[in-house]
Amino acid sequence: VSASAFITAVVDEKLLNGYKFFIDGALVDLGPGRGEAPVWDGDRTLRSLPYTTLDVSSRLLAPGKHVLALEVMHKPPAAILQLHLRLKSREQVVIVTDNTWQAWNGDAHRQPGPPKHGQSAGTGFLEYIDARAEPIGWKSLDFQAKDGWDPATATTPSAQQRQDLHPKMARPLQVYDVSAASMRRLESGSFVADFGRELQGGLMLTIKDGKAGQTVRLACGEAMSGDSVTSTWGWDFNWTLREGTQILEQHKYMECRFVAMTFAGQAPKNFTLSAWKVHYEWDKTDTHFNSSNATLNAVWELARYTLQAASLDTYTDSNTRERQPYECDGGLAATARLLVQREYMWARHSHAWTIQHPTWPVEWQQLTAFLGWQDYMATGQPDLAKAFWQEMYDRTKIGFLENTTGLLKTSTMGNHIVDWMPHGAETDETVKFGEFTASDHTSVSNAFCAHGLDLLSQMMTAAGLHEKSTAFKQLSVNLTRAIKTNMWNGTAYCDGICSEVNNKSLVMSNMFTLWFGMVPQENVASVWQTVASWGLHNMGQYGAFVYLSALSGSYYAPLHAVPDDGSAVITALAKCDHDSWCSEIMQDNATMTRESWHDGTYSHPCGS
Repeated sequence: VSASAFITAVVDEKLLNGYKFFIDGALVDLGPGRGEAPVWDGDRTLRSLPYTTLDVSSRLLAPGKHVLALEVMHKPPAAILQLHLRLKSREQVVIVTDNTWQAWNGDAHRQPGPPKHGQSAGTGFLEYIDARAEPIGWKSLDFQAKDGWDPATATTPSAQQRQDLHPKMARPLQVYDVSAASMRRLESGSFVADFGRELQGGLMLTIKDGKAGQTVRLACGEAMSGDSVTSTWGWDFNWTLREGTQILEQHKYMECRFVAMTFAGQAPKNFTLSAWKVHYEWDKTDTHFNSSNATLNAVWELARYTLQAASLDTYTDSNTRERQPYECDGGLAATARLLVQREYMWARHSHAWTIQHPTWPVEWQQLTAFLGWQDYMATGQPDLAKAFWQEMYDRTKIGFLENTTGLLKTSTMGNHIVDWMPHGAETDETVKFGEFTASDHTSVSNAFCAHGLDLLSQMMTAAGLHEKSTAFKQLSVNLTRAIKTNMWNGTAYCDGICSEVNNKSLVMSNMFTLWFGMVPQENVASVWQTVASWGLHNMGQYGAFVYLSALSGSYYAPLHAVPDDGSAVITALAKCDHDSWCSEIMQDNATMTRESWHDGTYSHPCGS
C-alpha cells in the first residue's frame, strides 16, 4: 500500500552525496548534505547525520521482485537505510541495511585520484572511471554477485552517531536526467556539448560501440572561448571504455554547462552525452512573472533559474568553486528564494548550519541576527533566534562598544566588507571608489549593530525571553541615539563620526541606513535621491541587493514612503551597462547570476 525510506550516510560536507539510492536501477535520491541543528523550541545542537524521508510507494507497487542498491562514497563508506513497507494485510515489513546486503569496493571501477588541471572545493579527488572494472548490471534484478562481492560489514551506530541521527528539516532533493542541448564536432576531432544552461549534477556517457581500453578526456566548464571550454575549476578527467554497450556515470556532482570530449583514436560512432541533474525542490506553480519589458523578463528568468538550479540542500556562495555557506548568501539568496517559493525549511536548515560555522567578513557576521529575522518573518516562529540568540547577540559586535563615544570602535573588529566589489576582489574598495569614508567608527557597522539588536529584541519578545528582549532593546536605543548624536549632519548620516570624516555622507551610509529604517521620514526623500542618483555604478551584487532593498523597502525594517513610481528600481534591474544583469546575459552568455557582474563563477545565487 505504501513504502517509506529513511536514509543517510557519512559524507564530507562539501561533497553532498555520501550516498546515491537506486530502486530497480533508477536513481531515486542522493544526499544527505550538511547537518543541522533542529532549532525547534531552541534546540541548538548540531546533528551531523540528517536522514532524508522518502515516499517510494510508486516505485514498489508493481508485484514481483525489486532491487535496492546503494552507491556510497566516503573513506570509509558508511550508510544506513530503513525501508518501511505497509502491506494490504496491514502488516508492516521493515528492510534495513545489514550483513545480508552484498558489497563491493567501487574504487577499482571509480579509480579516485587527484585533479590534474586546476582545482576547486569539489575536486579533492576525481573519478577516473575504468568501465572495464565495473560489475556490469549490478543494480539490475538478474545480477549475480560473484568475485569481489562479500557480505556488507554491519556496524552498530555509535552513541555519538545515534545522537547525530536527525530527521532532516529540508525537503528531499529533486534529481532527474537531462540531455545535452547540442553537440558539435570540431575540426580537431574533439566534441563540444552544451547543456543549454548551467546545471548541478554528473555526466552520463552512453556508448553502444565501445572499444576496450580506449580513453576519453572530458572537461566540463562554465564558459566557452572560441572552441575551448573554460572555467572548468578542475573538472577535467579521463575515462576508460570497455567493449560494447556501456554507461559511464559520475557519482560526484559538479556545476558547469559546456563539455569538451576528446577520444583517443577514432571516436565511437554511436554515443550520447546526458547528465543527472540535482537541485532543491522547486514548485513552479508558486511564482510567475511576465511584463512588457523583454529585458526585465530575461533578468527575472536569469535570477529565477539560479535560485532553482543552483540550490542544493544548503545555500552556498557557489557550488562551482568554494561550496561554502556564508551569512551573506543567507541574507541575499535565501531572501530572494523566499520571495518566489512558499517553502521555508531550505533557508532554516541552511541558517542552522551557517550560524555554527561563521565566516570572516565583519558585516556578514553582523547579518546573523538578520537571518533569524528572515526565518521569523517566513515561519512566524522565533525558534532560530531562541536557539542561537547568543551568537546573534555577539555577532552584532556590541562587544566593541566604547564608553567615551557610546559607539562601536569598528577599526579593531577585523576585515570589513561594506560591499563585495564588482570585480570580485576579496577586499573592500568602497573608499577607493568614492562610495564610503574610512574611520575608526564607521556608520555601516554601527548601524548594523543597532538594527540587529532591535530585530533580536523583537524576536526575544516573541520567544518569551522578556529580560533579554528588554536588555537588547535598551542597547539598541542607546547605540541608535549615539549614532544620531555623532553621525547625523542634519539631513543624512555621515560615514562615521562627522568630525572624523569631514562631514562626508556618501552612498553607502545613505543606502544602509535607509535599508535599516533609521532615516527620519522627513529626510527619506533626500536620502533616497542620494542613493537612486548613484545607481549601481561600481557596486557588487551584495551592494545591489542593499541598493534595491533601500529604494523599495523590505521586511527587515518598517517600510518607508517611496518617492517615485518604481522607475529607479526598474532602471536598476533592466539596464544594460557594464554593472548589470542584462550585460551578464548579453556579454557573458550567462544562464545563472555571476559572482560580481563579469567576474568569478557563472553560478552565484547571491547575485539573484
